[in-house]
Amino acid sequence: MSGVFQIDRAIFDNKIWNNVAEFRVFLYIVGNAIWKDEGVWYGNVHVKRGQYLRSYRNLREDLMYMENNAIKYYSLSYIKKITDKLVEDGRLRKEETELGTLFTVVNYSLYQGFN
Repeated sequence: MSGVFQIDRAIFDNKIWNNVAEFRVFLYIVGNAIWKDEGVWYGNVHVKRGQYLRSYRNLREDLMYMENNAIKYYSLSYIKKITDKLVEDGRLRKEETELGTLFTVVNYSLYQGFN
């Protein structure tokens, strides 16, 4: 089974919808989180289902966007601020590892359409 990503229509009534950068960061992490029950090992870090291991620098590159025919990047401090807010809102948990930040999507199964 491949990873399935479903979004509840209630997202449009949620305050995260009004902050484009916050929505992009959250959706990117949810969409890239490990979906396999057994997880994946990266070196000595076990990334479990609903988790995503990534450095802030790589997130910065991943979230590049175009505006007025110019490539734009969120600053590292802005990405950290956004992820801190997602933690504060109860959407993510995060912990630092030697390989990057381990993001855990709270209630990951709900975003995947599983009971």
